Amino acid sequence: MGAEFEIKGQWWTPSSPEYRVHGTLTFHPTKGSRLEVFGNVSPSKSPHPFNFKFENHVLILGLSSDSKLVTLYKCWQQNVGGGTLVSNQESGIPPITYIVHYVLVGIHALAEKDLAFDTIVVEPFNLGEWVGISGFQPYESFEEQRKNFEEKRIKVNYKVPDSILFPIDDTTEGSIEFSANHPGGSIYQKSIQINQTVRFQAKSSEPKPMKDLLDYYFVFQDFLILALYRNTYPMSIVIHGSNFQDDLNGHYIRKPVDVFFSIWSYQENEEPNLAFDMIFSYPIIKSDFKNLIKKWYSKYERLAPSINLLMEQFHQRNKFNSNVFLNIAQAIETFHARTHDHSRIPKKDYEVMKKDMLNSIDEKYHDWLNNQFSFGNHLTLHERLVEMIDKFSNKILDKVLGDKDRFVKQVKHSRNYYTHYSNGKKKYVLEGSELFHLSERMKFLLISAFLMEIGFSKDLVTKCLDNSRGLFNHLIRKTP
Repeated sequence: MGAEFEIKGQWWTPSSPEYRVHGTLTFHPTKGSRLEVFGNVSPSKSPHPFNFKFENHVLILGLSSDSKLVTLYKCWQQNVGGGTLVSNQESGIPPITYIVHYVLVGIHALAEKDLAFDTIVVEPFNLGEWVGISGFQPYESFEEQRKNFEEKRIKVNYKVPDSILFPIDDTTEGSIEFSANHPGGSIYQKSIQINQTVRFQAKSSEPKPMKDLLDYYFVFQDFLILALYRNTYPMSIVIHGSNFQDDLNGHYIRKPVDVFFSIWSYQENEEPNLAFDMIFSYPIIKSDFKNLIKKWYSKYERLAPSINLLMEQFHQRNKFNSNVFLNIAQAIETFHARTHDHSRIPKKDYEVMKKDMLNSIDEKYHDWLNNQFSFGNHLTLHERLVEMIDKFSNKILDKVLGDKDRFVKQVKHSRNYYTHYSNGKKKYVLEGSELFHLSERMKFLLISAFLMEIGFSKDLVTKCLDNSRGLFNHLIRKTP
């Protein structure tokens, strides 16, 4: 996913494999894919693109100049290039360009229904550092290390670590897989290189649409972002399914399918976080990882609106403005609404109060009152913040939030101001760097809430935050 490439070859639609046009597919990790062809890929139309109407295609198939099979999935015609008309001379064929959502290298899919797979393998950026498990074996003792040093001996001992298995749902098992290249040998060996790779895998007992398999990964990716306290993204994606196999003399081998699509938050040449720069790493939660990740998957759909608002802050990286603050405030409100099923007044009591008030007021005011009653029993942001702080606070978070009453008022009045730009209590409205640091404190409150919601104990959350003090010491210094 991280490298640009282009594929030159022939392109056609699955219904007309005999009708092919030449063109070039280009891929960029953040800008996505474009297919430029010379002639219409639809045989029903004139080969000359001036006789055209814009037409999208679910599938376009390709055969590259070096014989790779390519399937382009979800293709939107973007434009047709202008031609040059010269009197008494034949005109050249201008290119037609398509925007391509997914590029699948290694197969030809003849219909959308064929794009069903049961296994996805992804290499996420920074996963290896988060897992923190290396197959390189250290010296058994200091004496052995000293002896080898004195003898000018270098020993390399490597064993591929065991997979880490975890449940996702009733039909799908997840795992963290380790692999390494064998260094090989030479008649005159001058160097040795062993690279360990750590990947996420989801394997289903039944075929699923490609989007469902990708969702398994992206749910895990959000968990990883929460742990890393920074953005991550797939470096490579490979899927497998029984619909696409090679027949080797009666022995069927499933084809690996490389998947490419744009990742707008991708960054080149990033340095990964190490454990002390994370909220938590795998070794800290190893003993309860299976339960925690299972709850994350099971609760994700309900919490998704709040999770998505929080994840957007990491995808945007260093961009901050008042809208970022508003999104985090909305994430907090949404989280509370999704996890706390109660109102300001018990619903039965509220209905009685509503009926009594309507009976005592002139009927001409009832429409207006009913409109007020529609929202009058919802908790306010102030009330939601107070409840969340009371439920999810810990001794580290308390230091980050500082004066809790002041924190709540700053969030409430700043939210109201940047939403309506009303005057309100301006002394609690923050801006600039102060608003940024308020937003960061809100993020730590929300992260604590997410972790405890999926099964982290308050002591474990405290331990995680205490181990990652470098991420928020500046907030403690700036807390009033």
